[in-house]
Amino acid sequence: MAKKQYDNLIYGRHPVSEYLKEFPDRLEHLWVQASLSGQDQFRLLIKEAKAAGAVVSFVDRTVLNRLAGGGSHQGIVLRFSECSLQSFQDWQLKTRDSRKLVIALDEIQDPQNLGSIARTAAAVPVDGILVPKRHGSPFSSTAMKASAGTLASVPLIRTSNLAQSLSSLKHDGMWIVGISMESSRSVLEFHCDTPTVLVFGNENKGLRPIIRKACDDIYSIPLWGPSGSLNVSVAAAIVLYEIVRKRLQSSG
Repeated sequence: MAKKQYDNLIYGRHPVSEYLKEFPDRLEHLWVQASLSGQDQFRLLIKEAKAAGAVVSFVDRTVLNRLAGGGSHQGIVLRFSECSLQSFQDWQLKTRDSRKLVIALDEIQDPQNLGSIARTAAAVPVDGILVPKRHGSPFSSTAMKASAGTLASVPLIRTSNLAQSLSSLKHDGMWIVGISMESSRSVLEFHCDTPTVLVFGNENKGLRPIIRKACDDIYSIPLWGPSGSLNVSVAAAIVLYEIVRKRLQSSG
């Protein structure tokens, strides 16, 4: 498989289209398969990219294969300016009075999971995603594609010490809730009127002990079938929508 030339790429017709609509100011270069450029759907994307000031190149499919690293590019690849990462301190100062729901990712490694979580977070939406500076998934083209372009729309907060950041948010009045299949307490019992930080752990190891200690509560997702666990991005979607459902009920 060919190595990607850039990390800050998104490819595939739908992800590129969504990104063009949402972030025209972040476009840098659009590559289009020359043999497909006359099709209506490609002509529109090319027009939008040029209007936004992006460089547009018409290339052979082999060039796109190299850029996408063998991914399913469907004849189109977009390079964008890198995701904007805020420092924890700056974000905390700006949003102290407006935070209601935040996600913290404790050493999530798979960029597919990062992208899928970001996509759900953008739909809810959440007020930020905390990610550690080390031992976390890169903000790569794989993550961006999995998020369908929404990774760039969610506030991403980089923290050098996740445990300390959680303690700081707790001091601000937020409830720190870890999600772990090892807990006997079900998220169905969770009362979530308080501003909340949801903490999701590593795909294999779960929450680290130091992070578990920083949590006010630990909840699990009940499983009634033979499966003993859920993918972390699926778990995040379930918990986020359970919280939204309860908050809507309590406000209605």
